[in-house]
Amino acid sequence: MLLRFFSILVISLLGVLSWSSAKAKAADACSSVERQGWQVMEQSCEVGAGLWSKRPLKDEGRFWVQCGVVSQLPKPWFAKEIEAVLMQDKLVLRQEGDKYRCLVGPFERYSEAAIVKDVMTQRKVFASAFIRDVSLTEQAAKVSQSDKHKKKTTAQKIAKPAQKLRRYIDVGELKSPMPEIGEPHYSDKQNTWWRATLKQANQVCHQDGMQLVSEAKLKALSSTSDWKNTYPSRLPYWVAEMRAFDVVMGISMPLTIESALLVLCEP
Repeated sequence: MLLRFFSILVISLLGVLSWSSAKAKAADACSSVERQGWQVMEQSCEVGAGLWSKRPLKDEGRFWVQCGVVSQLPKPWFAKEIEAVLMQDKLVLRQEGDKYRCLVGPFERYSEAAIVKDVMTQRKVFASAFIRDVSLTEQAAKVSQSDKHKKKTTAQKIAKPAQKLRRYIDVGELKSPMPEIGEPHYSDKQNTWWRATLKQANQVCHQDGMQLVSEAKLKALSSTSDWKNTYPSRLPYWVAEMRAFDVVMGISMPLTIESALLVLCEP
């Protein structure tokens, strides 16, 4: 009886140590360093997948609030926007190639992340903030591992490409979401272009695994010879920096986030 008790105790301790080790490993991967006044972490930090309007199965877990994707470390004005809703040291930027993903967290409860997200979305610059759940990515990894043990006949089946939630117009290396019935649109260059609010534009690009085109990318494209023949220019575009950009004047526009502007998604 005593031996059985100690066996159970050892197994329990091993479970706790294993969980603690995994948690410490995740924390190490998400450690950040200061760069130009901002906390920057490596891409190895797991930030999960977007929940959008869904709620997780349980409140406990690991959650981040995403506040955008930028092509460079933010300017000083961005710090003022942060200070208006939370302390700047609560924000971290995950470097992903030549881009930075703006994140707040991590939170161990969804309810805590939801409160922060609701406060942030009251500011125009963070209107498209959303919550990411790390467990979604972990679950996907577990499914991937189990797939390796399936029969060869199943593994050899040709996988169908993931069906996107919306149809797109291929314009060079970018994609333009096609308008659905009743949605605002603009006809030009022999195409019908979708017009949307900032929140709608950001959400559609993200739900199909893309992001809004960056301002730098849009500037570069608008200077090419193919631009006038391919892309409309009479209306501004929403960009990944969460603002409107006018390609004709080459400047950001102080437009309301409810403006119906053009949308380009960057894979």
